[in-house]
Amino acid sequence: MIDDDASERFLAKAREWVHERELRIEFLDEPLGRFHHIHGTGADWAPRYYSTMVTEFFQEGFTKCLIGTRGLLGEGWDASRINVLIDLTTVTTSMSINQLRGRSLRLDNTWPNKVANNWDVICLAEEFIKGFDDYDRFRKKHTNLFGVCDDGSIEKGVGSCPRRFY
Repeated sequence: MIDDDASERFLAKAREWVHERELRIEFLDEPLGRFHHIHGTGADWAPRYYSTMVTEFFQEGFTKCLIGTRGLLGEGWDASRINVLIDLTTVTTSMSINQLRGRSLRLDNTWPNKVANNWDVICLAEEFIKGFDDYDRFRKKHTNLFGVCDDGSIEKGVGSCPRRFY
């Protein structure tokens, strides 16, 4: 998905990227109101190419937002320009959490004042039997994570997480 204002520039850039690498990929553009759904087809349309292409576009500032799954943007994926990560996963293992959050914590040589913002989105629904499962996972995720509290102190666990309720 791409904003309608950037779709033509994106397609031109994507076609140039594919041509330079002599890949067999065709792009289909499906307008959906204010957005365009870009589809790829062809023998080389695979995650190793399209995730690399979009990551390069992000790294150079062509796009400022990436949305992907843990599988797509998982182990081995590197983008030092990421500074905001919104975690919608249910993973609670230290290794997975550190790997995921490490995406935004990476240093960027071109951005010395970079600050990382990691967000968790959870749902609390006391009226349901499992209405606090998200919170339990959230608490487990933060068992070994340190954060800066509102008063500037450093704390481990959910106490350092700012609370926003909607």
